[in-house]
Amino acid sequence: MQEHSQALKMAGTDKNVEDESLESARKARLHWLLINLLALTCAALIVNVFAETIEQIVALAVLMPIVAALGGNVGNQAVTVTVRKIALGQVGWQSAYPLVLREVKMSSINGLIMGGAVSLLTFFWFHQALLGVVIAIAVIINLAVAGLIGSLIPLLIKKFGGYPAIASPLLLATTTDAIGFFIFLGLAELILI
Repeated sequence: MQEHSQALKMAGTDKNVEDESLESARKARLHWLLINLLALTCAALIVNVFAETIEQIVALAVLMPIVAALGGNVGNQAVTVTVRKIALGQVGWQSAYPLVLREVKMSSINGLIMGGAVSLLTFFWFHQALLGVVIAIAVIINLAVAGLIGSLIPLLIKKFGGYPAIASPLLLATTTDAIGFFIFLGLAELILI
């Protein structure tokens, strides 16, 4: 029963919240959606900075979701592992270094593999070798950063008294999208234009 109580607490709930009315639950979820909208607007503003670059190379708009989605998936993997270890009491802020290092190493290796795969896909799709290089570099960097951020965010939230299982995905998605778009579009502007 104590494990169940701890799991509810980690998820940002307790017995009272579990039994709350539909309207109370809806309002609590709307709060997070509004925060998410604000955060996604930041990512959209980054894309808007590179609007002229995207207009010149339309393929960038087609490929942007790949960079963002891969970063999000890798980050979510790191968040899931970290939140689980926090919930089980296996890791805390003081003992986080091995976990964070492991997640960054795994994400970097997978970034190299996925960067190569996406580069080949891009070359065969758009017949532009340099565009393939740009997206490969962006994927490699974004996945490494996603592993780092995905493991650090839950630890930081827990350190400051928050609920990692609730807040981590929101912060992670916005961060990996914004960083991924900035890296990909910034490299495209530097290298391709």
